[in-house]
Amino acid sequence: MRIIDITYEICNNTPVWPGSENPKIHGEEMKVEGHTIHTTKISMTTHTGTHVDFPGHMREDYAGGEDKLSALCGKCIVCPWPKDADELKKHVEKFSKEARKRILFKINEGDAPLEKLYSLPKNPIPADVLKYLLDEGMVLIGMDACSADPPQSKDFPAHKKLFENNCYIIENLNLSGAEFGEYELFCLPLPLKEARDGAPCRAVLVKR
Repeated sequence: MRIIDITYEICNNTPVWPGSENPKIHGEEMKVEGHTIHTTKISMTTHTGTHVDFPGHMREDYAGGEDKLSALCGKCIVCPWPKDADELKKHVEKFSKEARKRILFKINEGDAPLEKLYSLPKNPIPADVLKYLLDEGMVLIGMDACSADPPQSKDFPAHKKLFENNCYIIENLNLSGAEFGEYELFCLPLPLKEARDGAPCRAVLVKR
């Protein structure tokens, strides 16, 4: 069994969406009956580093899904960013229907620093690709990019279409160690009760 960590580390220099607060991580210590106890204080937004967008990121009526973990864990496919649905079908239809519910798009070749992801994707997800995936019963989409829409997008059509269909989005994935193919995905967002918009997560791929 091979486990591939597809999560970026978070540090004080982790890049963030323009206008967002940079993470602040610093050590603290306290004295307890003569013993020195070390802790770390963290301040950051829910969309820092590798994270999950919940439908509540753009939907006022989203109350929180009980199905989060069943959507975020299961068979998935890592495939290239397609130019259209026909190209995507060539990559995914040889894999199981269950795996086609979770698609992780790999845009970068080789290692990619997180900074690079904030200029990606260059092109929007084609509408016929989204239609095909939603018709296949997709519950999750992810990518090694900062957003499901190009950073210059003003109306975020991919986000809105996905959220209308109760899909989750994983952004800022590190897929440098993953080849194209089928895997098991385990993506666990922090259980932040008041956060309807999203959460940082730890995500791994398993190849058995």
